[in-house]
Amino acid sequence: MSAVSSNSGLEDLTALVRNNLVHYQQWSGVEVVPLGDREALCGRPAQKLSNDDDEIGVEYVLPLQLSQYRSSGVTLEALDKVFNQLPASCKRVVLAISSDDGTVVYYTVYQGLRRPRKN
Repeated sequence: MSAVSSNSGLEDLTALVRNNLVHYQQWSGVEVVPLGDREALCGRPAQKLSNDDDEIGVEYVLPLQLSQYRSSGVTLEALDKVFNQLPASCKRVVLAISSDDGTVVYYTVYQGLRRPRKN
C-alpha cells in the first residue's frame, strides 16, 4: 500500500480513525502500532465483530484514505505485508476507510481462506 503523502497526513488519518473507534465505536485500549511506512491501531471493540468469535479480543485496524482504496492501494501483496508485520495470532484486519469529509467505514479482511459465516 502506498504511504499517505506526508507523515503529517498519516498521523492525521490515524488520529481520525482512533477518535472514531474510541468515541463512536466505543473501543477501549486503542493504541498505535507502527508498521514501517504506515501505522495500524489495535484495541478491544465494545462487542464481538463476528458471531464466530468466542470472546472479545484485540483487533487490528488499518487506516486508509478512500483515494488509496480506489487507486488499488489495497492489493493482496500489500495485505500480506501487513499481516506479516502483525502477531501470528492475527487472522483478520479491519480496514478503516476514511473519505474527504471524515466519514469512516469499516471492512473486515481475513488472512487466507475462511469458511462462510454461520447463520
